[in-house]
Amino acid sequence: MNRLFLLFLSIMVIFFNLSVYAKTEDDLKLIKDLTFSTISDGYLLFNTASGKVKITSWDKTDVNVKLYANENAENNMDFIISQAGADINVTGKMKTDSSSKIGISIRYEITVPKTFNIEAQSNDGNIAVSSVIGTKYVNTKQGNLKFDSCEGLIDASTLEGNIRINSGNGKVKASTMAGNISLVYVGLNSGIELNTMAGNIKAILPSDINGDADISTLAGKISCDFAQPENNSTSSSLKVKFNSGGEAIKISTAAGNINIEKK
Repeated sequence: MNRLFLLFLSIMVIFFNLSVYAKTEDDLKLIKDLTFSTISDGYLLFNTASGKVKITSWDKTDVNVKLYANENAENNMDFIISQAGADINVTGKMKTDSSSKIGISIRYEITVPKTFNIEAQSNDGNIAVSSVIGTKYVNTKQGNLKFDSCEGLIDASTLEGNIRINSGNGKVKASTMAGNISLVYVGLNSGIELNTMAGNIKAILPSDINGDADISTLAGKISCDFAQPENNSTSSSLKVKFNSGGEAIKISTAAGNINIEKK
C-alpha cells in the first residue's frame, strides 16, 4: 500500500512539474528584439543565470537578439544587451533582491554573421549553436549543449548534461561530469579531447584521419574501428596511431562505454 501511494505521489509530482513547465513556456512573450550592425569575426559575449539559448547564423553582418520571458523573469531578472565595437554583450542576471529562480522561463534566439566568435555561459539551461564558423567557448552548469554544422574551435563543458557536436576543421574539447558525449567530425584533425565522468562517448571520425589516440574507460568497454584493445575488459585502454598519427585524440570516461566509428 505504501509503495502504491509513493508511486502515485511520484507520478503526481512529475505531472505537476510538466504542467508548470508547459505553463511557463506558454506564458513567454517577446520583450526585446534588437539588431546591431557589426562585422564578421566579432564576438558574442553571452552570460545568463537561466534560460534556453539558440544561436544561429545568416549571411548578414548584423547580430539580432530576441529575448522571450515570462512575467516572473521580467520581475526577477535584469537584462542588458549592448554593443562595444564589433562585440555584442548579452547578460541576464538575477536582481539583488531575488533569491529564487522558481517559475522563471526565458528563451534567447540570437542570429550572428556566419563567421563569428562565441563566448557563452549559463547557470541553468540548454545551449544550441548551429552553422557558425569561429571559436566557440560554451559552458553551462546544468543543461545540454549542441553544435550542428559548425567549423572552428569548440570548447564545450557542462556539469550535468549531454554534449552533441557535429563539426569540422577545428579543435574539439568537450567535457561533462554526468552525461553522454557524441561527436561527428569532418576535416583535418586539429586535436580532439572528449571526457565524461559518468556517461558513454561516441565519436564518428573520417576513415583517413591522422592522430595519436589515447582512449580509456575505468568501468566500460571500448569499440574502435581503427584498432581494438588487447584486453577489452571492464577497465580498458587503447593507445594507438590512427593512420599516420598526428594531433592528440584523447577520449576517456570513468564509467561508460566508448564507441569510435569510421565515416
